[in-house]
Amino acid sequence: ITLAVPNTLQKQLLDEGGRIHQGGKLLPLPRAPSAREILNEFIASKGALEFLEDQMYTELRDSIVRYFNSALPMILLYSQERKGYEELVAANGGAMLIDLYGAEHLLRLIVTLPSLLRKADLERKNVVAIQPRLQELLRYLDNCFKDIFLTDDKYIQTGG
Repeated sequence: ITLAVPNTLQKQLLDEGGRIHQGGKLLPLPRAPSAREILNEFIASKGALEFLEDQMYTELRDSIVRYFNSALPMILLYSQERKGYEELVAANGGAMLIDLYGAEHLLRLIVTLPSLLRKADLERKNVVAIQPRLQELLRYLDNCFKDIFLTDDKYIQTGG
């Protein structure tokens, strides 16, 4: 599975990494809109779909939710974000991670998904079905960029 990541989103990933690694900044958490809200809005933006098509988008969302919640603490966080993650989880006990993090971490997951899916050894037909929907999701994130991604001035300076 190969995804074409729009230039705006590629730049977002690079800029965000720079803000966190070199700039000593972190995202304010919890994020609004949350990654789950973004996924739900993406599905809603598809309008009325035939049952099977609707079911495929719902399954995509549910799969992303599962991957997000398990991958976030293991591979989606920068080392500078770990302390904040632990504090956020402690303060929000039963909340799912997908409800606490936003577009930035969702984008990190989506660009990581191709390698995760290869390791998951999914059947070829399932991967073929997922790819165009993931590509649509990337386009959606790109189209909604200003509404879902934070600008530099909204990051929190940590002094690091």
